[in-house]
Amino acid sequence: MKIKLTLGSLGIISLIIVFIVSAAVVAVIDSRVTNKLDGVLWTIPAKVYSRSLDLAEGSKVNKSNLMRELGMLSYSENRSPSKPGEYTYKKNKLRIFLRGYQDQKSGLFEIFFKDRKVTKITNQLGVSEDLVQLEPIAIGGMYPSHMEDRILLSWPQVPTILIDTILSVEDQNFFNHNGISLRSIFRAFY
Repeated sequence: MKIKLTLGSLGIISLIIVFIVSAAVVAVIDSRVTNKLDGVLWTIPAKVYSRSLDLAEGSKVNKSNLMRELGMLSYSENRSPSKPGEYTYKKNKLRIFLRGYQDQKSGLFEIFFKDRKVTKITNQLGVSEDLVQLEPIAIGGMYPSHMEDRILLSWPQVPTILIDTILSVEDQNFFNHNGISLRSIFRAFY
């Protein structure tokens, strides 16, 4: 039995071979990229925290240190605190919407001061509280295997200038195609 190879059958065999080789190359590249992204890049670092700030009736408080600590905890000043992470300080009264930490529940609290001491603490219902606890400050984080510190950002936290710079260097039409730019792929192959 003889097999007769024609120009058409050679073309089909060549096309099949090119397809198999291309699929293998894509699989190897995909495996390498997946291994890089699944590795240490996305692991969570070991975090080091300060002590939590406990405010209790009768405890001494330095107003400037308290304001500095609220700033380091990313609390923002707002005339009428209505969501976690907001506070206002006027006339020896701190109104703060705590985020919650361990046993400390989230909510709006009023802390009254006199002569650099806490005189009274009430919750949003006006009920007296013994103690409020602010969350500790993250001092640092370490990825032990690489000995480096990284900060993971959510999309809204990424500065627009960084996005614009990456787009101008990498793919100016990124938001105009469906994730695959055939022009860019052919340019990369070329």
